[in-house]
Amino acid sequence: MTTYTASRGLSGVEPVFHAGGAVAVYSTFALTAALTSGDKVILLSVPQYSTMIDTILSTDTLDTGTSGGIAFDVGDSASSTRYISNVKTAASASLAPTHMNVAAGLGFQVNTATTQTQLVLTVHASPATGATSGNIYFAAVYSNDAITATSDGSEIP
Repeated sequence: MTTYTASRGLSGVEPVFHAGGAVAVYSTFALTAALTSGDKVILLSVPQYSTMIDTILSTDTLDTGTSGGIAFDVGDSASSTRYISNVKTAASASLAPTHMNVAAGLGFQVNTATTQTQLVLTVHASPATGATSGNIYFAAVYSNDAITATSDGSEIP
């Protein structure tokens, strides 16, 4: 199992905090080796208190075989499938833009104990014949209100 990092996920590439409103962030990762089951790609980071609205994953053809396919999950360090779970491509096919498919991901407020949370793609199932080049495309949409809920249901800024 190998961990790769997209340019938006590199240390020191911090997300920009915008008070209120929604933010969309886009990341691309270029493969240099075939992916295998369990490999991870750090796609990007979102700031503290961000509330997730959507994630969108797309890829070039990353399985060049004639059968099988490749499957992906997208999550964070606490749950590898928080936003996208077991999205599959057919062999020799790209992944069309695929939105968040885990209901609990919508409205999830990222870790409030750290200044940022990394969003990570995990290879759920290996390709039959892995491509050694191609791109993974990813976007995250989140609000950045910096408000957290209290135990009595009220909110504090």
